[in-house]
This record gives sequence, structure tokens and C-alpha cells, in this order.
Amino acid sequence: FAADEMFSAIDRALSEVRLRREKEALTRHLALANQQLRRRVRELDALYRVGKSVTSLLSRDLLLQRILEAVFYVVDVEEATLMLLDKESGQLRKELYRQRVPGRTRQLARRSAEELAVEAIRKGDATYSGAMLCVPLKVGDRVIGVLGVSNRVSARPLSQHDRLLLLALADYAAIALENARLLRTVEETKEREKQIIRGLFERYVAPAVVERLLARPEKVALGGTRQLVAVLFADIRGFSTYSAHTDPEILVDVLNRHLAVAAEAVLAEEGTLDKFMGDAVMAFFNAPLPQPDFALRAVRAALRLHYAVARTQRDLPPEHRLRFGVGISVGEAVVGNIGTSQMMSFTVVGDAVNLGRRLQEHARGGQTLLSQWAYQMVRGHVEARPVGGLEIKGRDRPEPAFELLGLRR
Repeated sequence: FAADEMFSAIDRALSEVRLRREKEALTRHLALANQQLRRRVRELDALYRVGKSVTSLLSRDLLLQRILEAVFYVVDVEEATLMLLDKESGQLRKELYRQRVPGRTRQLARRSAEELAVEAIRKGDATYSGAMLCVPLKVGDRVIGVLGVSNRVSARPLSQHDRLLLLALADYAAIALENARLLRTVEETKEREKQIIRGLFERYVAPAVVERLLARPEKVALGGTRQLVAVLFADIRGFSTYSAHTDPEILVDVLNRHLAVAAEAVLAEEGTLDKFMGDAVMAFFNAPLPQPDFALRAVRAALRLHYAVARTQRDLPPEHRLRFGVGISVGEAVVGNIGTSQMMSFTVVGDAVNLGRRLQEHARGGQTLLSQWAYQMVRGHVEARPVGGLEIKGRDRPEPAFELLGLRR
């Protein structure tokens, strides 16, 4: 071969070797990049799955455990700690600590894990020193805690990649913790509302009504609403004369017995006890919860009252046997919390209240008088007779009234 041909052959051989090596290097680089890409996809998929799992939890204790489990799943670390900021003191409080790799830990840097956590809160970003890493738990711009990890057994340093993974997980954890906090706040608010409802109603309405109110607190409108109600007044006849000739201790005992009978009769029909006025009782129906048969309930309560008084009086001497006169009216009234911010009561206000009281004043002992509207609503269920027009204070003409005789069989 000529020298030129030999040099040319050598150049071609060297070029082929160089190209083959470059190709092999490129292949190795692509394989490594592909491997890293697949690992990144797996990590992102794991983050998504873990984040979805964590943010679906609302139980605080279970949520804290699941967050640290997620840390070990996503980041290759030996220890994990979850710390939350105390809103009142502003101090970090360790909520949960887990060690995945058993062994004796050691101090790896001049700063402690607690100091790193404080710095993470101050910076609002991750801080790490060798084998320790702390990232803030942030909701918007507000830091609520710190998630810390370390390799204090093996002393293996943590990487920038570990930092990014933990920051991503911390975002999910912060959202989940905030959701759990908001849920607790809602539950506490609902519990306070229930206590308010109990305080307002449990002394005045039947337990079954209180439970329905607690199940549907939105049905209780604070303030006043205009609606149709039945109002019942019951007053002990001849009580003033009786009290003038009776010892106070006996008087109170007899009065309480009769008022208890009246209250039980109202509550048995799920009415609302408005107030006791000396020897009288006021109650109403169709509030705070609607009752389609509210007028009939008021009528049945009156009959229960008379029957129960008769039974109670069997145990009393004749001179202590008292009877109620009862009036029932139906009409529109304002129902709600009436009074001042310092003192209010759940009551009804309106002409129906005045009419019920006036009818009661006309009723004899053992008698129940119904307004015309009340009678019209229950006429298919009761026996009654008209008693003519009654003169009612404040009205220009007599008010038709009906005496309740009993329920139809």
C-alpha cells in the first residue's frame, strides 16, 4: 500500500472507533436519562397517590401517622418528625416521630434538628445540613408547622432531589392538616349551635322535638318569623281564693302538682311551653318545628290536661282539688327569640296570643273554649258545641267560640 492509502485507512479506523465510542456513550447517557425519567415518573405517581390518600383523611391522629408513612414511602430516609406551630404560644410542638432504621443516632451538624426547623419557619423554605432536612408546612403564605427528616444512623447526606420531593409532599400534608383543622372548627361550631339549641328549647319542648332540632339546626331561625300557630292558655280557677286560705308550703306543693300536669300534657303532644304565669300556663304548637296537625295537638293537650288533673286529684283532699279553664286560638303570630341581648326567650307575639288568653278567661273550671279558626281546623276530629259570641277586650264585635266536648270516636 502507498503511504497515503495507509494513513487514510488508519483515519477511517480511528473515526469508526471514535464514532462507536461516542455512540456507546450516548446510548449509556440515554439509558441513564431514561432510567432517571422512569424514576421521576414513579416518584411523581407515588407523590400523587400519597397526596390523594393523605388529603382524603379527616381524622387528625390517623392523618399524622399517614403523613410520616408517606415520607418513608417517597424519600429514602431513616427518621421523620412532624412538628406543628401552637397558635397561642407560637412555639413548635412535636406531634409525631418515627424511626424506620433502628440504630443509635448521632449529632451530625453544629445545629440541632430543632434549630433547623425554626430556620425553616423563618425562611419559609427548606433548610438542610448534611443528613438532616426540614421543610415548612405552608397554607398559602402561612406556616403551620415543619416536616423534618434525617439519616442520623448512617450519616448519608440528603440531596437536592430529596429536598424537592419532601417539599412537594409537604404541600399535600399542609393542605390535609388545614382541611382537618377546618373540619374540627365546623364540628365545634355545630356542637356550640347544638348547645345553644338545647339551652333554648330543652326546658320548653318535648325531648323528641329537641332531637329533631339538633338533627336540623337550620330550622331554628334566630329573631322572629311570621307563621300560623295554635296558642293554648290554661289557668287554675279560684286560685286566688284558695291561696288566701292555704298555708304557703301546701299552696306551693298543690300548685306545682297542677302545673306539672299541665306541662306534661303539652309536652306529650310535642307542644312548646312558653311560660308559667303564677297559676297559669301558656303553650303553643307548630313551632319551632312545623306540625301539620298542630291545632289537633293543642286540642288533645287540653283534653289530656283535664283527664290528668282528674287522676291527680284522687290523691288530694277535696279542698285541694283545683281545675283548669283552657282557651285555644289559632292565628298568625311572630315566633322567635324576643327580648334583649341580655335576656330573651323563645315565644310568640300576636293577636292569636291575646285571643287565646281571653278565651281562657271565659272558660269555667274543666272547660276548654276554642276560637272559630281553631274549631274549623279540627271540626272533623272533635265533638264541640257553639257557645255564642263572647265579648273580647279590644274587639269591636263578639267572637264566636266553641266548647270542646271530646274527640270523635
